[in-house]
Amino acid sequence: MQAKALFRQSGVLVILGILTVTTVSCVRSPSPIVVPRVTIEDPSFAPTMEAYTAAPVRWANRVEILLNGEQIFPAQVRAIRSAQKSFTYAQYVFETGPPARALVKAMSERWSRRAASSRSFGP
Repeated sequence: MQAKALFRQSGVLVILGILTVTTVSCVRSPSPIVVPRVTIEDPSFAPTMEAYTAAPVRWANRVEILLNGEQIFPAQVRAIRSAQKSFTYAQYVFETGPPARALVKAMSERWSRRAASSRSFGP
């Protein structure tokens, strides 16, 4: 009797395993976003960038190309610390280490200044 029950349980497990593998292998991953090549002189540059970034293009802003973490993280910290009204921060991968600690410290300092000046602890 135990052999029959064990055989039945192993059969159920095999079927569940096959269903899981079949289901997972059928999942489609989203296609990567391909931004069209548009030069800044092209009249479609601003609307194209706005559409792909969901952020307005401000022509008074400047762009600085930063090549690696040694350039990127200090610039992010400076930008957070110099924010006059607010800042928005989003990053896909956030690892621990000195750059992460510097970013968190700058954000908390910025929040402390805002909270102290407005006496508000809400968003």
